[in-house]
Amino acid sequence: MISERNLMAACGLQAEQQLQWVADITDMMEEGPRVILRLSKIRRAIICHPESMLSFSAIRTELEMLHLEQMIRSKNRLVAQSDVILKKILRRQTDIMENVYLLMFYEGSNIDIDNPNYIYNRILM
Repeated sequence: MISERNLMAACGLQAEQQLQWVADITDMMEEGPRVILRLSKIRRAIICHPESMLSFSAIRTELEMLHLEQMIRSKNRLVAQSDVILKKILRRQTDIMENVYLLMFYEGSNIDIDNPNYIYNRILM
């Protein structure tokens, strides 16, 4: 904490309110990543659509692994042109993105689904 930039002192809270604020923040820090479940929209998405959340997580994990392998294999450009595994990686990425595109289209997504790079980058973000 930077004493010159003490937000708690500058916000004008009473001492009792400051103590409650500190207690709440401490509880959230101790709770760890599960604190995100305090956000009602995220909690509802997980509870109401667990299959969607698991599906997205699986898609993202696979794309991340494929992307990392692609980066490793693409470093040597001479080998990359004839690398059968790299071609398979690129094909699998394309297949995944086509499936994501179709899911978004059928669900009536309002984002720019005509730009596959945008969707790919958002998933890996």
